Amino acid sequence: MGFQYYKWSQFARRCCKNADMRIKRRDIIPVDTGYMKNAAIYCAPTPSVIGAASYSIKFDASVAPYIVYNEEGTRPHDIPRAFGYPLPFGIGGRFDGMFHPGSYKNAGFISNRCVREVFLTTLEELGKMKGVRIIKVEAPK
Repeated sequence: MGFQYYKWSQFARRCCKNADMRIKRRDIIPVDTGYMKNAAIYCAPTPSVIGAASYSIKFDASVAPYIVYNEEGTRPHDIPRAFGYPLPFGIGGRFDGMFHPGSYKNAGFISNRCVREVFLTTLEELGKMKGVRIIKVEAPK
């Protein structure tokens, strides 16, 4: 029984590491400074109930708090005192900030695109274990 857990742990870790590299290599993660891509997204062990190690890709909002806004998008909003100092413009001069028109450009980058890459990576790793080649077929648009 212990050997199976060990083998599962190796498989889970390899899948997580490969999926993490695959996500970072592709053009999935929105990049401005690269901080979210290089520091806020990583593979980490997670607690397991059955005793075998499990791993997950963490999207750490404590490292990059704006990761939530990239995932969910934002509605139009005011940014008071943008960039730490009052700006000389606003909406009709009523406040000393900026108006952001909102953005849904990157919405769903975790729940849609990253999850898809994790799934495909896991399928490929399972195929390697069983000697099967996984052929990728794109869904019709």
